Amino acid sequence: ITPGGFCFGFEDGSKIDFDFMESTRIPDPSNKRKMVFVLNRLDISYNPESENLGDLLFKKEITSIDDFYFFTGEKEDPIINVSKVSEVCFYCHEINELLPGVTETKFEEMCLNKQSIAMINRKIIQENALGFKCIHCGKRKLTETFHDDDLHYSFAKCRNCGAKLAITYNKKETKVKMIEDVKDWMKNFTQVK
Repeated sequence: ITPGGFCFGFEDGSKIDFDFMESTRIPDPSNKRKMVFVLNRLDISYNPESENLGDLLFKKEITSIDDFYFFTGEKEDPIINVSKVSEVCFYCHEINELLPGVTETKFEEMCLNKQSIAMINRKIIQENALGFKCIHCGKRKLTETFHDDDLHYSFAKCRNCGAKLAITYNKKETKVKMIEDVKDWMKNFTQVK
């Protein structure tokens, strides 16, 4: 499993696709279900325009996250569902030559705000929803129609049979349930959860 393949949108309407060449996975010693990923070496061959990624991230406001992909293996590999991202930080360094042979390195850090993290987690839930089977017809043809970050639920509809589904998730599991009507489901949310 590794994150890779990103697309961020900015306040001026511009978008940037980018990726990195190296990924290191570090298990969190306090929580074996949590991983820390360190990505290095911006992949300019993936998108030559991403060479200016630092300028965009540090000088413009992120207004959309259109892609935040996790590679979790090939089709024959066991299914891994990423549940959420808790923090994303970018570190940029600039090396200045003060005198011949004497350099100074400056580091900058920029962490995504809560709204951006919520956008990433919404994408993750959407991707996970597409991997679930419809409990009515058994096909993997779900499409998300509504999502709420605070209540931890999504509504989905099966593109095969049209069944309306509620996808609830918490720290331990994600469940798919049939719903007859969105309003009825909302009234009984605490029971479904």
